[in-house]
Amino acid sequence: NMTVNMDNPYYLLNCLNIDSKVLSHRILLLEEMGARNISLEHISRFPTFMLKTIKSFKRYHNIPHDECIAKNIFKSIGLTYDANFETKESSTCMSQLYLLCLAYYKTVYLNIEVTQFLWKKYRSFRVLHKLANIFKKDLRLSKDFLNRNSFLLNLDLDQVTNFINKFKSVQICGVDSYDVIRKCPRLLRWDANNTIDLLDICNKYGISDEIIHQHIDVLRLKKHDFINRYSTLANHPEFSVWIKHPMLPYVMLIIKCAMERVEILRSMNRLGNISFHTLYTTRRTFFRSYAHGRHPQVAKRRCFQFIFKEHLGEDYLHLSNYITRHPHWRNIPFSHVAKMLKYLKSIYSVEDISQNIQIILYPQDVIKKMLTTINDRCAANKENDFTPSQRLALCVYMLEKMYHFTGDAVWKIMYSDENENTMLNAPENRDDVNFEDFDECLNGV
Repeated sequence: NMTVNMDNPYYLLNCLNIDSKVLSHRILLLEEMGARNISLEHISRFPTFMLKTIKSFKRYHNIPHDECIAKNIFKSIGLTYDANFETKESSTCMSQLYLLCLAYYKTVYLNIEVTQFLWKKYRSFRVLHKLANIFKKDLRLSKDFLNRNSFLLNLDLDQVTNFINKFKSVQICGVDSYDVIRKCPRLLRWDANNTIDLLDICNKYGISDEIIHQHIDVLRLKKHDFINRYSTLANHPEFSVWIKHPMLPYVMLIIKCAMERVEILRSMNRLGNISFHTLYTTRRTFFRSYAHGRHPQVAKRRCFQFIFKEHLGEDYLHLSNYITRHPHWRNIPFSHVAKMLKYLKSIYSVEDISQNIQIILYPQDVIKKMLTTINDRCAANKENDFTPSQRLALCVYMLEKMYHFTGDAVWKIMYSDENENTMLNAPENRDDVNFEDFDECLNGV
């Protein structure tokens, strides 16, 4: 119970402008030092009083001159103190005595190394002692851990207690909340309700617990920021392909840097064939690999493996070996490949697609038109009852036949001008596909 004398309202406005947590620590610390009849002036002018000599401090706060302030502080938390404090009280100011008591408590009772204090942040010893008990007993944090994460002792006691109570029943990737906090102690600085809401949102978006456990820092984002950043990547025409990528949470944390790189790559006409790794690689690697005048690092086999794993399953990762045999496989945008797989899966089985995997390199509108023509011709010719796999093979055969089976059909159909590196909707010659030998092709399948 904190009792404050309100007889003099002169300092009331100043006290009301002080943060509630700071106000609470000042009152508690004054009680621990042995102050009698704490007034609004004592609270408002606390930093000024801490610069005075101990003799003046005792006189202003009605503390008997024969009392040892250090003894009062350690007595309030049930600990003993060093008798040398009594001799030091005559030669130090109040702020120096506070720092000596704080350093003594941390080194003797917490076994924490004390570095040089860069600023004075006056905190209640009772609150500090309760925090230390929570970290050492409840969370089982070692002294080395507290040394590496000294900010923990500056956290608000109510916030830490509230977070632990609400987060107690949460598990991430089969790991209980205490182990998660030990892995990322900065969780205690964040809002517990927001963190739990983010875990629900991740589950809704299909972000696995394994990915969250690897990138636990993503839980520090505000809920609306998380949704906005996820939507930015999910709705991007090129990078929506990688929305299930394990590094997605990390890219969400550096979204500003990632979008700047997207604009750089777009201005250089290199956006279509760049992997997701480009967004989160180091600055040095990015500019070394994608600067003007340098050969771009474009599609790699593992990029196709990721897309095949997402759309076809892990049993079809070997298909990347067949795709990379095509002379123009590096020039096909990943977004085009993903859309093509999604379209084919809506009509054909995964097995049929895997037997004709090279079809994903062709433009979707050309494949649609060619398959429609093949289906119409097969329906008219009842003698030729082809399987879905054979129809896909015939589709690729007809497209490649136009360019003498050199593999240039992908390049010629997708790009109207070899000197132009941008995707076009439809070249002019797509309507001029020659079907004169179609019946001959049917008979040859």
